[in-house]
Amino acid sequence: NSRTELDAVGNDIHIWPVLVQEKIEGYEVDLSAFYQNAELVFFSYSTIKGESRGKFSPSSLRLYSQLGTIDPAIFDEMRRLGRAIGAHGFVNVSAIQGDDGHRYFFEADMRPTTWVNAPRFFGDDPAIRISRYFSHCEAMAGPGPVRPKFPDQILIPYFSRIRLWEFATNRYRSWSYLPDTDTFIVVFSVVNEKIKNMTRALVKPLVPDRLWQNLKRAYDKTVRKFMG
Repeated sequence: NSRTELDAVGNDIHIWPVLVQEKIEGYEVDLSAFYQNAELVFFSYSTIKGESRGKFSPSSLRLYSQLGTIDPAIFDEMRRLGRAIGAHGFVNVSAIQGDDGHRYFFEADMRPTTWVNAPRFFGDDPAIRISRYFSHCEAMAGPGPVRPKFPDQILIPYFSRIRLWEFATNRYRSWSYLPDTDTFIVVFSVVNEKIKNMTRALVKPLVPDRLWQNLKRAYDKTVRKFMG
């Protein structure tokens, strides 16, 4: 909590080196971006409003902001970040917006993880920007204008991570944010994921690992056969 407390702890530690982590007061910001050869093509700005399984679990509810309404300095920070790490492709960037006014970037996840096209619901489809880049090498230059036809901020759930009853009752208007695909497939995918998560939590700890792997393979095979 303070330098004085840190110094006091140091006097009692005799095994070095020791890594001490400073707590940054603020809130988490997600900056899901798309880069090509370290050039910024697109990113979205959202804050985390809900987690799927409690604190520090994957986010299930985010408050997105139009890019025209955020701090313009973020665009330069995202460009410099991409060049520093040689970003290429989809990158989930995370930062803490500190109460002291500074942004602290702590993660740029380039693994093949979930990447949601939420901005298309408020008039800023990344697919269009990505197409422009491949057609005309047009990288992101700045925030652009605020779109008056859309709200400055919009609360969007990630439909496969919210609770099953929340999806069934259309909480957070979750049905409005489904992908443009067959509705049955989407609903089945959501229910299937919920069943797998519940079974993993309740059954997996009670059975031997080998049996669990066999059950998992049999279930996945049945689902694939059902889906054709």
